[in-house]
Amino acid sequence: MENNSFKKAVEKESRTSGAEQGRRFGLLLYPEEDPSHSKALGLLASENFVGITHDKDLKEDGELIKSHVHVVLSFPNSRWSSAVAKGLGISPQFVQVIRSEEAALLYLLHTNEPKKHQYSFDELYGPLKKKLKVLLVKNDKSEDDQAYDLLIELKAFLDNDPRYSPFDFALHCASTGRWALYRRASSIFNQMIALNQSEEEREGAI
Repeated sequence: MENNSFKKAVEKESRTSGAEQGRRFGLLLYPEEDPSHSKALGLLASENFVGITHDKDLKEDGELIKSHVHVVLSFPNSRWSSAVAKGLGISPQFVQVIRSEEAALLYLLHTNEPKKHQYSFDELYGPLKKKLKVLLVKNDKSEDDQAYDLLIELKAFLDNDPRYSPFDFALHCASTGRWALYRRASSIFNQMIALNQSEEEREGAI
């Protein structure tokens, strides 16, 4: 019920002063000291998000920074930051629009900040962490290797489901952070799907 209330609040809430609009948001939460922040994490359970607790961050003088949670939250359509804050029951200052989803996801582990504590992938939670996993693999692979991986994945999809469509594969690539690569080679992928469907139709006619 609470999750439904959150969805309705986010969809219906209009812009307020100082609010920004976007599809992806970064949240900074302190659930150990603010009950509303702890409740907000519970409301995210059915959303497309990834979160991690940062409890080993240090100040410049070596003092430990108080434990906090970073969350990257993604919606299929644009929302106002004020609506997200109101739906979660937290102050708008803890919600900001993300300009680069890739940078925000990599920051969760401090991947590009070697001087900071390097958090483990296993410390992440939420369905969006699969996209970060793809980003981490992508950073270590050439485009040739990434293309090879996609071709192998497509072949497996087609072997398992002859009705697998170009839209299905496009959605798969977009949801795993490989849309740019898919777009550059979409004609090849679509040819593979069409060829597979033609072979299935010929076999069915025999």
